[in-house]
Amino acid sequence: MPKILKEANNFSSFTWKDLPPEALFFIHEHYFSKEMTAEEYVASYFGNKVSGIKHEGDRLFEEAKQNALEQGNFPDELLEVWTKKIIPKDAEEKSSSSFSNAHSKPVVRDKSEVKRVNLSQQIQQKEDQMDEVSHLNRKFEEETDDFLSATRSCLSQAEELLSQSAYYNPQKASHDQSMFMDVRQHLETLSHQQMDLLESNSRKLRVKTEDEIDQLYQERNKLVW
Repeated sequence: MPKILKEANNFSSFTWKDLPPEALFFIHEHYFSKEMTAEEYVASYFGNKVSGIKHEGDRLFEEAKQNALEQGNFPDELLEVWTKKIIPKDAEEKSSSSFSNAHSKPVVRDKSEVKRVNLSQQIQQKEDQMDEVSHLNRKFEEETDDFLSATRSCLSQAEELLSQSAYYNPQKASHDQSMFMDVRQHLETLSHQQMDLLESNSRKLRVKTEDEIDQLYQERNKLVW
């Protein structure tokens, strides 16, 4: 759920804005095309009945955007779509000064400013943690794929050498080849198990963190001004 942060108030409050439909279609195309129609995903997003669906939408949009940019096929019409926008203090002051000259009102101090800032910082920290976990997951998957690829290459070379020596000692060559196949299968099974476990734990952590973020939002929204 895209948010606007204002530097002028130390990022203590956010203004929320939903992703536009074209961004949701982009997300659906990359992640949910086999599970539901685009219209169903858009309806789920705006219905907001699934816990964390809008936060997850932000993450998926940024992830798909990065991949598309690297591949050079990111749609031009989505270049103006953002999931986080910071309004500089100078811009905020210029905008408000022209208005205040014509409509001067007494400044109302936030009675819960310290608590509000603290909660906002906690929210931002948890969102950053979620981004970092997603980044580490992708890095682990890439490194695992590289490791398996290198291992397959080494084993293939070893098996090729064994096939050449089979003429001299076919029994030993057969035994060694069987051993290499067992090693290959064991490594791939172990790697996939580790990736599945990581994905499962990451999913649980993401759900837990999203619930904590929602609770922090609720707590902050209850603060008096």
